[in-house]
Amino acid sequence: MDTLASRLGAVSVGERAAAVELALEALYLAKRVDKVTGEGETVYG
Repeated sequence: MDTLASRLGAVSVGERAAAVELALEALYLAKRVDKVTGEGETVYG
């Protein structure tokens, strides 16, 4: 994840979290992981 954050220029904790979420969403859209959303949270797996 450090490589991903560096490539996206993510420095702060919030930016790094957003970079990870972006990567997970991309994997979900590519049908590489599942996503369950409910009760104010999203779980990727």
